[in-house]
Amino acid sequence: MINKSSKLSNEKGQLTIFMGIAITIIFSCLAFMVNVGLFVKAKINLQNAVDAAAWSGAAVQARQLSKIGYLNWEIRNVYKEWMFKYYVVGQLANSKVASDTKTPKDFRPKVLSESG
Repeated sequence: MINKSSKLSNEKGQLTIFMGIAITIIFSCLAFMVNVGLFVKAKINLQNAVDAAAWSGAAVQARQLSKIGYLNWEIRNVYKEWMFKYYVVGQLANSKVASDTKTPKDFRPKVLSESG
């Protein structure tokens, strides 16, 4: 028969328990690292999609602002032409303004010669 003191002094199987716990911890850490890697990859893909959407929105906004700027430039030119026609040319018939009304006026832009 085996007495009680010999059962307590038997150290067989201690390494098996330690290795079982160590393998469980190592496997858990490995699974955690893989899971974190997948989450990081998903976050990077999401950030790339958000960046692409922001760039696309900014490009559309820039295009629209360019069109608005062009329309403002056209409105300014029409307004300047209207002001010239109705205030400057319209004053030529006014008798209080000293002008030579007998010769026809040509208000088209003149091309300057190269020599100055």
